[in-house]
Amino acid sequence: MDPAPADFPDLIQAARHGDAAAQERLLADALPGLQAYVRLNADGLVLTREWSLDIAQSVCANALSALDGFSGGSESEFRAWLYKIALNKIRTRHRYLTAKRRDARRDQAFATSTRYGDAQCLATVYGKIATPSVNLSTKEAMSHLEAAMDQLSEEQRLVLTMATVLELSHREIAEQLGKQETAVRKTLSRARARLALMMAIDGGGDR
Repeated sequence: MDPAPADFPDLIQAARHGDAAAQERLLADALPGLQAYVRLNADGLVLTREWSLDIAQSVCANALSALDGFSGGSESEFRAWLYKIALNKIRTRHRYLTAKRRDARRDQAFATSTRYGDAQCLATVYGKIATPSVNLSTKEAMSHLEAAMDQLSEEQRLVLTMATVLELSHREIAEQLGKQETAVRKTLSRARARLALMMAIDGGGDR
């Protein structure tokens, strides 16, 4: 069987028409980044109740069922659309758990379950966020990064992951968040500085 079309619009069209190979190709490359996005933007209340990989896979399933609603034509637009679905799902789960008054602390254990997916792929995505001096070759180091990300405000986490994981420009982030580009630049700068400080305090960086 021939591989799915290389051209992204063709790939989207084939996936819309139920081509399983196209659907798999469309989402397989996005899954590690999507899981990282979930882990870094969901709080402990959500992550101690649901596996981040399960949430990411659920987002993929939702995206496939709603492909007719995707109006973009590029891979970057698709990623932005996919991550918006993820953010809405995270917020919905948080509201549900908060309403049920279920309290939880972030579980920092990283290595106990294969449902975290491919740790190496996750480390590659995390490497886009951390400074080059940070070694993310171990699950402990990745947990340090997650703990440091927890110390950022929700807006800082969101802007930082949009800039690094989604690889969106300042202009694109500003348009999606309804903010001025200068405000996005300031938020991103402060997020990077605070993350570096928290990584140093937490011991996640090289010494």
